[in-house]
Amino acid sequence: MLLQREVGNLPISVGTSMALETIGTEEFNRLKVKEAWFNVRTLFRNLYSAIENKDREVTSDQLVADLHEEILFIKDFVSRITYNQVNPQFYFCYGKTLFDRFPLAKVKIPRTELQIKHDVLDNETFKGLVELEVGDEILLFEHPIAGNSQAVVMVTHQPIDLLLNKRFQTITLLESHTGRLKSKAFWNTKLSGGTHTDWLPFNYLTLQVCGDRSTFNSMSRNVKADLFKLAKTRGWHSLTTNAKVRADLKTIANQNVKTLFLDLFNSG
Repeated sequence: MLLQREVGNLPISVGTSMALETIGTEEFNRLKVKEAWFNVRTLFRNLYSAIENKDREVTSDQLVADLHEEILFIKDFVSRITYNQVNPQFYFCYGKTLFDRFPLAKVKIPRTELQIKHDVLDNETFKGLVELEVGDEILLFEHPIAGNSQAVVMVTHQPIDLLLNKRFQTITLLESHTGRLKSKAFWNTKLSGGTHTDWLPFNYLTLQVCGDRSTFNSMSRNVKADLFKLAKTRGWHSLTTNAKVRADLKTIANQNVKTLFLDLFNSG
């Protein structure tokens, strides 16, 4: 370990440690998953946010070395704690097509000096990982993420990964920092907007309108108010089906709002 950072009960960055500590528990075992998927960007975020003394310079070489060490630890830990019943998978999404896939959305881009520095380090660290042996074991994607038709848990701070994917039997979100396991019924907790999102399903429409902490900024107050009003009027909840949402969108009297919401819902 080159960088002094906060670690958890396991000797890795605290956010990742708390996620891993759930693997092998009774709650986890009941899911009967075959794979555990780890977003490399999330592992980087957890490592970088745990570094002590943020004022000092951190190099991508240091981050590569420590992230490489953490990935090797995760591989070994998951295999041992599950008696080789769960296969760890590491993936990286470039995210270059988000603007094309979501032309109406407010896709987040780094603007401040700190955000730009973080983005540069993120990309340089990934390039360094690819040059190592472990880089060959990182699955590379432009969305959608393609699975192996298995039930999986996914460690990601980017909620878009829960939507832009294919060939997964089921996905259960495994949160960093909390270690909570969240089925689809609780994915709406990743939306920005506080208690207003409690009765919203998690889909392309709600994600783009409400935004999240990683990929999308929220839309205007009026657009969000129109969505919240529709959700309450039509009796939406976290598991409202796409078929019902689509049908309800077609009942909107305001043609501009209807067109916008249908375009958002059908994007991706």
